Amino acid sequence: MEPTEQHWYDLMFENRFMKLKGTEFQNFFADIMEGRYPGDFQRVRPWGRSGDRKNDGYLRSRRELYQVYAPNEMSAKDAIDKIDEDFNGALPYWQEYYDIWYFVHNDRSGLGPEITHKLLDLEAKHKPLGVRPYGYSELLVEVRQLCSENLLLLFGAVPTADGMRRVGNKELITVLSVISQQPEVAQPDLRQPPQDKIALNALSADVASFLLLGMRKTDQVKKFFKQYYDPQYGDKIAVAFQSEYLALKSSGLAPDQIFAGLIKFAGGASRGDPAYESAVLALVAYLFEECEIFERVGR
Repeated sequence: MEPTEQHWYDLMFENRFMKLKGTEFQNFFADIMEGRYPGDFQRVRPWGRSGDRKNDGYLRSRRELYQVYAPNEMSAKDAIDKIDEDFNGALPYWQEYYDIWYFVHNDRSGLGPEITHKLLDLEAKHKPLGVRPYGYSELLVEVRQLCSENLLLLFGAVPTADGMRRVGNKELITVLSVISQQPEVAQPDLRQPPQDKIALNALSADVASFLLLGMRKTDQVKKFFKQYYDPQYGDKIAVAFQSEYLALKSSGLAPDQIFAGLIKFAGGASRGDPAYESAVLALVAYLFEECEIFERVGR
């Protein structure tokens, strides 16, 4: 895999990791593990009154049990209570089948000292049973080992130069129809942009290369808006993207993560082939170039 492709998938993974919560995050984790360990990792779903018996996933070959916790906000007290409940709940039903119990979490920056101490304390009290945290870095390792088919299913195709050459109005209409269904907000100030915003917004060289790739076909996007029967359609799209950009920014995401979030916003829940993904990239690049998204010089 080319480094640029790897960075693209890393961005898509990081965005999903940061954004998904609760059951959605749990399913995302299980999708990755099933793709990484087909026929070995087993997703455990709640069943009747007994639930999942405090087991969200089991890796048979390694005798590892995974319990997922992905709250909107991580607090030490709630996390420790959850660890106690899940760890002690799993022991009587699953103990003979696992050697390591993993606390899977969605905190991108890692766990605090109180939670870490709790896991170490449980491990010390229940030797030789291992009790370990499992977060962003551990899951990223698994994502980077996925085959291309699984990466495509999870994150969609990587935009390519060939795909950009094949972008037409058909693909753009598909993308724009997704965006047009987003809720509207108040009309923003739509001024003409400066030429270069990459450095101002602290975007990485890889993101810059994707933007430049997308900008090869921004003239098609501009032409589409000019020829579309609704003269306000372009403004509606810009408003939707500005609203999403502000939401992503206010959530504390880094610039590259915001870029990944906007790509996902443009493409919708379903990912497509390279031509479709290139259409998504062309639209985002157009809006970036027109200063509808990200910060502009002099603001």
